[in-house]
Amino acid sequence: MRITNKGFTLVELVMVLSIIGILLAAAGFQMSAWLGKARVEEQMKSMFADLTNARVLASNRNRVHFVIMSSSQYQIWEDTNPGPDGNGIPETAAGGDSRILQINLKDPLLSASTFSQFNFDSRGLMSVNGTIRMQNTYEAIYDCIAVSSTRIRLGRWDGASCS
Repeated sequence: MRITNKGFTLVELVMVLSIIGILLAAAGFQMSAWLGKARVEEQMKSMFADLTNARVLASNRNRVHFVIMSSSQYQIWEDTNPGPDGNGIPETAAGGDSRILQINLKDPLLSASTFSQFNFDSRGLMSVNGTIRMQNTYEAIYDCIAVSSTRIRLGRWDGASCS
């Protein structure tokens, strides 16, 4: 008499499902780290583009543009009050300067308390030098922006500077 096995035993099925579960869990951890890294990089690239755009607008429109930052958002304002060319002072209350952009950030900025406001003058030159850093535990490639009077540069924080 011949006995043939057709199918899997319960033990084999449980082992295969356990291995698949472990692999999916490991992939989930990797995926969340990758998504966090991508989110930080996307926010920094977007902020870099917005700051560059504000510099160009200041130069093209021949008006001062203000950048106001907090840990959770940044705003870009155009100096339009009093008309037509403004007075070089940020007036964010109703009836004041014109807000061009307001962006709420998903990850907080670290240096917003020491570098909370700067201006682009009518020639597109920046009023101060500094670094804008984003809180980053994902080792993102871009997590800081170095700003100087004539340049805006996207980089990675190395512990002492944005390189």
